[in-house]
Amino acid sequence: MNIGSYTRVSVLGVSTFLALHTLGWTATSEVPDDLNAIQAVNLVSRDARKVELAPRYGAKFADVAKRATHTLANPYLSTAGLFFASMDAIRCAPDGGVIVTGRAGLDAKFNARAVGAWKAAADGSVRALHVRATTPQGSAVGPSCEAPFNQSGIGLNQVAAMSDGGLVWGAGAALIKLRADGQLQRLAGPPAFCSGASTPSIAGLVDGAADTARFDDLSAAVPDTQGNIWMVDQKGCSLRRLSPAGQVTTVVSPEQACGKDLKGEDQLLLSNLTWDAAHNELVSGGWLTVAKPVHNLYNTIWRIKPTGEFRRVFFSTKLGKSPAKIRLDGITTGNLTVDPKGRIHLITMPMIFEQRGFDIMQIYRVDEAKNAVTPITGHKIRGGSDIAALHHDGQAELAVFDKVRGLCSAPDGTFYVLEEHLVRRLDTKGQVSTWLF
Repeated sequence: MNIGSYTRVSVLGVSTFLALHTLGWTATSEVPDDLNAIQAVNLVSRDARKVELAPRYGAKFADVAKRATHTLANPYLSTAGLFFASMDAIRCAPDGGVIVTGRAGLDAKFNARAVGAWKAAADGSVRALHVRATTPQGSAVGPSCEAPFNQSGIGLNQVAAMSDGGLVWGAGAALIKLRADGQLQRLAGPPAFCSGASTPSIAGLVDGAADTARFDDLSAAVPDTQGNIWMVDQKGCSLRRLSPAGQVTTVVSPEQACGKDLKGEDQLLLSNLTWDAAHNELVSGGWLTVAKPVHNLYNTIWRIKPTGEFRRVFFSTKLGKSPAKIRLDGITTGNLTVDPKGRIHLITMPMIFEQRGFDIMQIYRVDEAKNAVTPITGHKIRGGSDIAALHHDGQAELAVFDKVRGLCSAPDGTFYVLEEHLVRRLDTKGQVSTWLF
C-alpha cells in the first residue's frame, strides 16, 4: 500500500516526517503551481490506527506502542504528514461531506501555501474546493466581488454550505456567495462594497432590492430549503432575509432582539444560526454577560419561525441557581447544531465537574420540553486516570473534547467536532474517532 515518499525536515528543533504524496505533492522542491493539488485522495490504511497526540506545531501525532488516546479512522490521512496548518471553521454539507476553512499545504519551512476551503467526503478523502496562495502574487488584491476566489482579497467567514455546491457568508456590508465554479458573487449590499469604498452610504439598515439594501456588520448567513437566505445583521441584533426574488426584508428588528429594556434571558441571541429542516424554522443561540442585578453569564437557545415569531427553548446561567439545573459555560459561535430529526445539540464546558477538580467539554442534546440538557459524550468520566488526557476517542460516554471551535451534524446523524488542531467524528454507532488534522 503506497503512502508516498518521505522527506525529513526539522522545525523548532523537532525532527518529523512529511508524507508528501499523501498531500498530493511530488517533492518538496518541486511543488506544483496548482494549489488544488493539496489534497488527500490516496488510501493510506483501511484500518483504524491508534495514535497519541503530540501537541506541537508540525508534529501533531506520533505512533506509539503504548495505550493511545486517539483512533485515527480516516483512511486517506497519515500521521507522518500534516495536512492542515490551521482550521478556522467546519460546516456539514448536504451530501454528507465536511467543509473545512483554513490553511493547508506546508512547504519546506513549514509555511502554509494555501488558504481557502477544503471538503472531506464521507469516505474521508479530501479535495480542495476553493483555494488561493497565502502569499499575494503581483499587485495586492482588493475586495473584488465579481472575480474568481483566487484573484480576490475577500476572505471566508462563517460560511454556510448551499445545496448547489456554493458557499455563502456575510462580509460586513454585503452578502457574498462563492459559487461552485469558484466565482465570487455579491448577492446583496451596495456595489461600492466590491471596490473597497468606505463611504457612509455602504452601512445601514435598509430593506428592498438586493442592490439598494444596506447592512451593518453582517455576519452569519444560512440558507433554508425554500431558497431564502437568512442573515444575522446589525452587530448580531437583527435577523434579515434575502428571498429568491432578490428582496431583503428585516424579520426581527434590533429593538425586538436587543432592546435596552430586555432582561438577559429575553434577548434573542443570534451568534449561532442554523436551519431546522425537520420543523421548517430557524434555531439560534449564544451567550450573554449581564452585570446587574448580579454579574452572570446567560445561555439561551431560540426557535424562530419564518414569520419572525420567536420563542426561547433553553435558558441556563453559569453562576447561581440555573433554570436548567446545570451550570454551563458560554455557547460560543459555531458550537450549536441541529440533527436530521430536528433535535438541538450544543457543546460547551460544564461547570458541574468543578468540584472534582477538572472541566471537560462534551456534546449535549437539548430537552426543550424540560429546559434541560442530556450529555451524549463524556458522562461516564469519573476523574483520575479517566481524565489524564483530554483527547479520548472510543465509546461516546468516555470521549471528551478540548478547545472546541465548531460542531455540525451530517444528514445521517454523524457529528463532527472541530478542536484547535483536528476534527473528530461521533458516528451513529456511538463511537468517537479522529477524522481530520
